[in-house]
Parts: sequence; structure tokens; C-alpha cells
Amino acid sequence: MARSRDSNPAAANWQYDRTLSAHRKAVHSVAFSRDGERFVAGCSNGTAVVGTMTPRWSGGATWGKTLTLAGHAGDVRAVAFDGTGTRIATGGADGTVRLWNAATGEQTHRLIGHEQPVTSVAFSPDDAAVVSGSQDSTVRMWDAKTGAGLRPAFEPVRVEGRSESFPVALSPDGSALAVFAGSNPGCLWDFQSGRSARALGDKRNAITNAVAFNADGTRLVSADSKGEVRVWDAQTGEEVLTLRGHRGEVLAAGFSPDGTRIVTGGKDGTTKLWDVRSGAELLSLTSQTDAVSSVAFSPDGKRIVCGSHDGSVKVYDATPSER
Repeated sequence: MARSRDSNPAAANWQYDRTLSAHRKAVHSVAFSRDGERFVAGCSNGTAVVGTMTPRWSGGATWGKTLTLAGHAGDVRAVAFDGTGTRIATGGADGTVRLWNAATGEQTHRLIGHEQPVTSVAFSPDDAAVVSGSQDSTVRMWDAKTGAGLRPAFEPVRVEGRSESFPVALSPDGSALAVFAGSNPGCLWDFQSGRSARALGDKRNAITNAVAFNADGTRLVSADSKGEVRVWDAQTGEEVLTLRGHRGEVLAAGFSPDGTRIVTGGKDGTTKLWDVRSGAELLSLTSQTDAVSSVAFSPDGKRIVCGSHDGSVKVYDATPSER
């Protein structure tokens, strides 16, 4: 049976690090490179911005912007670095997936096949494939070098149900896909065969906005429109923990690299940090003035990057008690 835990109103304050970049348009997605030196943020003006964690000075202020990836028509809903940090995948409201040279900003491939906005992208662990999820209720797999579809006759994996977010997560070993569509139960799929393996929970009156695996692939976290964050056993499909504390929809969620913490971002403008074992809320912040739509831990687990509909990309120290 799943445990439930409400937020702790006495949670400690965060240590503010810095604002790396800001935009006049909403930020929909953020991701770190594996070495933790760069981040990429997808924005509602059709661009993705690549930034560095190394401070740069411009007019007396720190500035992390190094590249702008321009090409999508409409929001950039999803972003991801490959394992080497040399390529970036983006998914857009225009229904395309695009691959970019992370050093030059050059677009190398434009992948066409989805019929609705693309809301999730990920590289396979060996960087040979790109996985994308779309509001057209399909998951497609692409050759990361050529851009060709990998499934026979370019047939995608089709999932019942529709959702504006349609979150998809690939397990760290590349063996399983977690997919949520609409208010239907989540589902784990075999990545190679495209066959459904097991369901996650029952049908609910809530839309799942985000899903992510922990580093060893044994747990999943999902965030939904009812303000709840759920942790799942990836082997059995059972819910093991429910976290409550956001006021309204939770739009983003992810595990720390060591799997001991979860970070979430909400429509209420807050970012929260949770203890996975106890379910306790560890930290909470409200420095962004609109919905927090994307969150990610740095690879060393010491910082969190948060993208918001207020146009900001902020970085926070995730371990204030150690400072």
C-alpha cells in the first residue's frame, strides 16, 4: 500500500545560487549535460537556449547564455542532451523533433512523423536512438545519426488516450519506456519490442504532467493535475508513496542522481524538494513569479535548475545544510 505524506510547513529555506538566463517568453523544459557544465532550456518563442554553469560577466551581471537553437515554429516543449554532450534533441509544438550540434548550434536533423506537439524527448543510453512522445498518442523511436525511424515501416508505439503533456521516460538501461496518456493508468513498455509490460495504477480523474525514472531504474515518479506526486515500483507497477504539498497542478518532477530526493515544480510557482524514504518535504521556494514548468538536478546532485513560465531559468543549491 502506498504511503501518503503532506508537506512540512516548517521546511528549511533554500540557498539561492543565481539566475543563469531570462527570457521574455515562458520556459517549458530544462536539462543538464552529463558533465553538469551546461544546461539547455526550451522556450515558448520557438528557441532553445544553451547556457553554461560557469559565470560570465556582462554589464556586471552573471550570464550563462552561449547558444540559441532556432528553428521550431512555436513552443519548444522538450529538451535533452546526449551522453557525450555533443548533441541536443528538442521537441516542439510544431510536431517535429530536431537534433542539434551542441557546440555550434547547427541543426543536423529535422525528424518528421508526429501529428501533434512533441512533449517528451530522450536519448537511449548508448546515444544510438532518440525517443519522442507526442499529443498524437504515439511514441516514436529514431536513429540518432540518420534521423530515420527505427520501428518497422516507421510504425510508432501507439498508446490509448490523449493528453496535452503525454510524458514519456526511458529507463537508464534502455530496457523500458514509461508512458502516461490522459487520465489513463501509466504503462511500462518493452523498449525493443514496443509491447506493453505492466500498468501503473488505476484510472484517475487527473492528468499526468511528468514522469521520470531514478538512476537504477527501480522507481518512477509522476506528477499530476490534482497536485499529487506519486512514486512507483518500476518492477511491480505498485504505487509506494504519495507526496502532497503543492497548491494546484504539479508540472515537473525528477529524482536526484542518488535517488534519495525528488524535486517538483508546480503551477503555484513553487519548487519543492522531498525525501524519498520518509516522504518529508525538505525545502520549498517561491522566487519564481509564475508556474514552475521544468526542473532538473545537476549530475552531482548539488544544484537544481528550474524553468518557469515567468521566463526565468534559476539555479539553486540543493544542499543548503552543508553550506
